[in-house]
Amino acid sequence: MSRGAVRAGGSVFGSDLAIRLGLANAAGFIAFMPLLTLLAPLRIEAVDPDAKALILSGVALVGAVVASLSNIVAGWLSDRTRSRMGRRRPWLLTGVVGALAAYPLILFAQTGWGVLIGVVLFQLMFNLFFGPMNALLPDHVPDARKGLMSSAMAMGAPVGLAVGAVLAGMGDLSEATRFALVAAVFAAGVTPLLLWREPPGPTVPPSINEQAPATRRRADFALAWSSRLMIQLGLSASQVYLLYFVGRAAADGAAFPERAPAALVSTLILVSTSTSVVTALAAGWVSDRTGGRHLYVAASGVLVCAGMAVFAADPSWTTALIGQLLYGAGVGLYSTTDTALVAQILPSRADSGRDLGLFNLGNTLPQALAPGLAILVLAGAGWGPMGGYPALFAIAGGSALFGGIAAAFIRGVR
Repeated sequence: MSRGAVRAGGSVFGSDLAIRLGLANAAGFIAFMPLLTLLAPLRIEAVDPDAKALILSGVALVGAVVASLSNIVAGWLSDRTRSRMGRRRPWLLTGVVGALAAYPLILFAQTGWGVLIGVVLFQLMFNLFFGPMNALLPDHVPDARKGLMSSAMAMGAPVGLAVGAVLAGMGDLSEATRFALVAAVFAAGVTPLLLWREPPGPTVPPSINEQAPATRRRADFALAWSSRLMIQLGLSASQVYLLYFVGRAAADGAAFPERAPAALVSTLILVSTSTSVVTALAAGWVSDRTGGRHLYVAASGVLVCAGMAVFAADPSWTTALIGQLLYGAGVGLYSTTDTALVAQILPSRADSGRDLGLFNLGNTLPQALAPGLAILVLAGAGWGPMGGYPALFAIAGGSALFGGIAAAFIRGVR
């Protein structure tokens, strides 16, 4: 490693890139999470209340497909872009402008098809921004600081959820005001990154994995991708159905406080989210200093599995709280160390944007697979008074565990 490379990497990351990237990442989650969970569903309900569930399902499915494909294509294009603005910044700017333009299309849509067109445009343009933005992590953040940077980026999802909750709770806001607030925060958050002067190429030395034989790099890529797919499948298959599981357990006489299932689940999510945030902030800092990020991902799979197993084995308020604490710790550990691990074991820096897009399939595919898994399990007969929910949580926990085991076999990390 040359002294010049060290200075370049240190100077770029040592500047305000970390702050700019952290702000842009949080702004990105604010841009899409309230839109997909609140604003688009409300618009669909306004234009066709009778078919809202069917329309929303179609919009979500088509949008997810467009998001997955455009993320890969945007990463690939940015890998090969050479311009005075840098490799990634032209696509960042194009994506932000396009995503902002999609908001009024959704806001003023008068039919379900209109909402679909607006959401598809948003997903397409947003991923022109989001894919290349994520590629800045392997481009300009040295391995020894990837965990710390990933900790900052892991805050994006909780921030996005919080903004969505605030908007949902402010019932006196008009629909247009909600859209305008989300758009304004998104634009303000990404502007510092858009104004950053991107170097013409990567500024940090190659990761250890890039110096390994090609077969090793491909094997590590496959293991990391499989790990993400299985852990995310476990997360998707369990938390989406947590409300129904709690409701079924409470109705069956399990020891729960006398509150509505939605209120109980709200408390449980608060417990897991708080634990997740604290763990995520600590995990990046610790993993930078100890190395072995693949083992942290492996441990996260064990924690997530344990959390689901505790609740599935004996549903009650006490086991639900313990389960969510373990689950939240696992999610926090996973969200930080998996991001840093993936950025560290990419097979080739020349194709990092494309490869990160492929890794993104490990996030989106489970969202399509989880409902199918749930249908198969919950429709099964002979599960007893609790139905198939304990079995679903046990299978989801097993998926997370196997995802952790897969990560343990990754070799191209220190």
